[in-house]
Amino acid sequence: MKTVLYAGATVLCLLTSCEKDPFNRLPNATQKGKNTAGFMLDGEAWLPEGKYLTSTTKGVNGYWRGNSTIGLSFVQVNTSKGRDSGLEIRIVGIRQLGTYSLGQDPQLALGERRQGYASFFISQPAPSIQYYTGPTAPGTVTITRLDTINRIASGTFDLTLLEDGGTHTVCITKGRFDVRLAE
Repeated sequence: MKTVLYAGATVLCLLTSCEKDPFNRLPNATQKGKNTAGFMLDGEAWLPEGKYLTSTTKGVNGYWRGNSTIGLSFVQVNTSKGRDSGLEIRIVGIRQLGTYSLGQDPQLALGERRQGYASFFISQPAPSIQYYTGPTAPGTVTITRLDTINRIASGTFDLTLLEDGGTHTVCITKGRFDVRLAE
C-alpha cells in the first residue's frame, strides 16, 4: 500500500512541476502548416491569441513574396492581460533551408525593399512600445521546412530586440512557427 501511495505522490509531483514550466505551454514544433506559433518572451510563454478584423486566422499569418521573401506575423489581441502585442518577422533572400541572420538595420522607410528584420510591439496600455532587431540587437531564424508548392513554412527563432529610440531590450527565445503562406 505504501508503494502505491509513494508512486501516486511521485506522479502527482511530476505532473504539477510540468505545469509550472512555461515552456510546456508552447506548441509542438511541427511542419504541417498548422498555423501555430509561440515563444518565450523574457522567460514567459507568449502565444498568439485573438485576431484583427482583417485576419482570417487566429493570430498567426504568413506570406511568400518574390520567390525569396517570407513574412510572419503573430499577434495577441484583446487578451486577458489588457494589451495587444505582436511579433513580425521578415526574411529576405531565402533560397534554401538554413539559418538566417536578422542583424541588419530594419530601414523601415524602404518599405518592401527593406532587409530582413524582426519587430515586437506592445500597443496597450498606452504608450505603444516598438522593439527591433538590428546591429546591436541581433536575431536568427532557422527555416526547417519551406514548401512553396503547398505554401508551408516552419522553423525556429531566437531574437534580441531593442526599444525604438531607447535602451531597453526584450529577449525572445525558443520561438517556433508552422504556417501556411499566403501570396
